[in-house]
Amino acid sequence: MAFQGPKIPFESFLRNYNDFRLRRWPRLVGRTLLAVFDENFDHGGFTDKVFIRWKPRKNDTENRGRRLGDGGRQQGRALLIKTGALRRSLRINYALPSTVHLLAGSPDVPYAGIHNEGGPITGTASVRSFERTVKGKAQTVKAHTRTLNIQMPRRQFMGPSAKATDRLERQFFAELNKLWEQA
Repeated sequence: MAFQGPKIPFESFLRNYNDFRLRRWPRLVGRTLLAVFDENFDHGGFTDKVFIRWKPRKNDTENRGRRLGDGGRQQGRALLIKTGALRRSLRINYALPSTVHLLAGSPDVPYAGIHNEGGPITGTASVRSFERTVKGKAQTVKAHTRTLNIQMPRRQFMGPSAKATDRLERQFFAELNKLWEQA
């Protein structure tokens, strides 16, 4: 006499799991990673195992934005957010079962890489001729070039992260439990 226990719906589970693994999971990974990286803009830093706050703007409270020609509107503004273009440029390039590829930046946002990685900015900038008033007298400044040598601090907003890995693990096992309950 053979033992007849409750039937385990393994074939149904396997079919659902393969569909999940090949179609839904890569897109879910991409969306989860985008959400984690978007949170970095809210928190003003990057979380790997620990939170690493972004370096503040140079003389943020002192210059009141005068160097940027905006009359002090930079003071107190969140880092890496002026128009929101950098934050909105985060997107999923492709999501395959073996690889999920995310992108930041676009032709309109070429500065995404230097902000995420940091590094030197060198080159020359052309300054057009302009007029300015000094002590009530108008002065004309001739057109000239200016040499740039700036060290951009690293303000990482996306990359490998223990926080993202933990969230993906929890999400994977929650989805696996759902699949098992559906079978």
